[in-house]
Amino acid sequence: MRPRLANRVLTIGALVAGMTVPVAAIGAAATYDTTIVSRASGAAGAAATGDAGAPSISADGRFVAFSSTADNLSDQDSDAHSNVYVRDLQAGTTTLVSRAAEVAADGDSSDPSISADGRYVAFVSVATNLDAQAQDICPEYWYGEPVPCANIFVRDLQAGTTTLVSRADGATGVGANGGSYTPAISPDGGRVLFQSVAENLSGQDVNDCVGYTETGEFPVPCLNIFIRDVRTGATTYLAPGDHETRSVYCGPAVSPDGRYAAIETERVVRMVDLGTGAMTLVSRANGRDGVAAGGTCPSISADGRRVAFEASSSLDENGCCGGWGWPEVYVRDLSAGTTTLVSRTYFHAPTLGKPSGHPSISADGRHVAFASSNPDLSPNGVGVYLRDLQTGELTYVSRRSGAGGAPMGGGDPSLAADGRVVAFAARAEGLDPAADQYNHVFARELATTPTPPRADLALSMTASTTVPAVGSDVTFTVTVTNAGPDSASGIVVAAGLPPSLTFVSATPSQGAYTAASGAWTVGSLVSGAGATLRIVANAGTATTSVTKAEVTAVDQTDPDSAPGNGNPAEDDQSSVTVTPTQQPSCAPATAIAAADSWIGQNGPSVNHGMEATLKVRSKRYANARALARFTLPAIPAGCQVSSAKLRLFATSATPGRTLRVQALTAPWNETTVTWRDQPGTTAYAATATSGPGWVEWTVTTQVNAMYSGANNGLRVRDAAEDSTGAEQNFAGRDSGTNKPQLTVTFAPR
Repeated sequence: MRPRLANRVLTIGALVAGMTVPVAAIGAAATYDTTIVSRASGAAGAAATGDAGAPSISADGRFVAFSSTADNLSDQDSDAHSNVYVRDLQAGTTTLVSRAAEVAADGDSSDPSISADGRYVAFVSVATNLDAQAQDICPEYWYGEPVPCANIFVRDLQAGTTTLVSRADGATGVGANGGSYTPAISPDGGRVLFQSVAENLSGQDVNDCVGYTETGEFPVPCLNIFIRDVRTGATTYLAPGDHETRSVYCGPAVSPDGRYAAIETERVVRMVDLGTGAMTLVSRANGRDGVAAGGTCPSISADGRRVAFEASSSLDENGCCGGWGWPEVYVRDLSAGTTTLVSRTYFHAPTLGKPSGHPSISADGRHVAFASSNPDLSPNGVGVYLRDLQTGELTYVSRRSGAGGAPMGGGDPSLAADGRVVAFAARAEGLDPAADQYNHVFARELATTPTPPRADLALSMTASTTVPAVGSDVTFTVTVTNAGPDSASGIVVAAGLPPSLTFVSATPSQGAYTAASGAWTVGSLVSGAGATLRIVANAGTATTSVTKAEVTAVDQTDPDSAPGNGNPAEDDQSSVTVTPTQQPSCAPATAIAAADSWIGQNGPSVNHGMEATLKVRSKRYANARALARFTLPAIPAGCQVSSAKLRLFATSATPGRTLRVQALTAPWNETTVTWRDQPGTTAYAATATSGPGWVEWTVTTQVNAMYSGANNGLRVRDAAEDSTGAEQNFAGRDSGTNKPQLTVTFAPR
């Protein structure tokens, strides 16, 4: 969960003198129990005799990390310094975190951030004995003055190891040469985000910034955000921090699934996809294009959709005090493009000058815990509240045990993933005479209504054709996707075929398809995933049919559809209408030349129409061209010309020549045509390369023109006439075999 600074208790409400705080038995806590966390080991361990704060709670609410100046929480700590501890609320144990293998930290430690399972804790410490690579003295974040160096460490409570996090890239990278702050650990404990003014962590960040005072400007180190992969040893620059305000008041936040982070960068809050590096502006006014605004203290839901944050501007119609600098709590829904004020009552906007802040959001984005000094939020006054964004209900959290326990004030909440347990800091009298004067950390279990898992499934269906020929195949593609926010399981899709279609095959991308029942057992889909099913069917008759597909089962709640209800308006079903058609017989036809001849430039008045050979020659003053005319095959009913090819058989050839075919524009007679009276041609030409055997030209354009107009035949010539005597001899219609051919291919209209 997101870390909290030890001095971040917004308001500590004083309790009535002499009242005692009922403390539930550890390990047997019930709904509405308020349990003291900052205490020594044991079910009834002594309350801390020093201030405690900065709680960070594990995903299931069992473990709470906190910092304290108390000297009675462990016999292994250094009583001269503040330390970090973890309380196991189930086992009733309190464990020292800020330590090396054999010795307690010799400097102050604070700001813990605990992993989802409670095994790992990241924290800040100025101790000099936790890692030899850590710098002892370095510049701090505000003025850049040399002070005991604040470093980030991770304690593995299971392995008993403490690892330096604020260091340069590499497993043994040098320690940061500037202060590092506000760690946020990933759920699995593998990565830690933090802020630092160090100059030696990356070559991509900016290191020289300017500070401002009433007397002018002064140079200061820049505050930047980094992420350290503890397992691989990689340190990566993520984004600039807030160079202007130089705030380490809050830190970054990591989503419960570890994929997203929310950070305060350059005075705005942004969501970062840690997989792609893509950033999305969060702190903006209501609406998809709402104006950007300053923001701080982010907390992010598991799917990255919702981010809670503080802002001092009015970001929706219920906001207060924009421009006055009083922070309130908002939630940005990045999917819906909305920004909603959280720190308000049902009927009233916040009170001027009474800020709210420090939000902590549940994994599903439904519940937001926050602290408020606004006495008008409820009759309970200042303290920690929980907002249910689904029902709008506002619950006062920081109170004594029982549904109506007395208010305790307090702040600095940390919310468990399911929204049922809130850790917070408050001052409570009546715990122990030796401990009444201190702030303590508490955990309260609430009767929240967990959000049932939701999976927004959508289904689509397409067909390779909706007018297949009778007797041909059609392929249906069914796609089911899960838009989340949760994973979906137990998915079944009904995708049977109508009687007029015959099943051929099915190929699911996952799961299994049963043709007899039409059931596709998809199984599970994580949020954002999809699966496809391809069904091949044969259209045996000319019968119109409707093929349907619908999600009929899923274990989770679909927010906009009900599985298997047959409602075509919902997005979990689809259909395709197929109308097979009886196709005409469009068989190709081949015609043999009805007339042909060749003409020679060197015999301009000589006719060669009765010869068995057709010549095409390129030679100066002796060029030769071939002419051929065909009786066009009749176009079958319901068909059209799809292609046409002229084929001539070369009995001898000069290979590699480009031969052109053009349509003739006037009639001619094979027994009288000569070079002198040859007809003209159209401009468009088909070409082919000469060689022995069959030579083929695509003459679809010319033949279509003949069908629609005059059929005067075709002329073949060398594309580059007047050369050195390249000659082709083709078999003519008077030859015994391989006569000129025109093959016309037809297709249905």
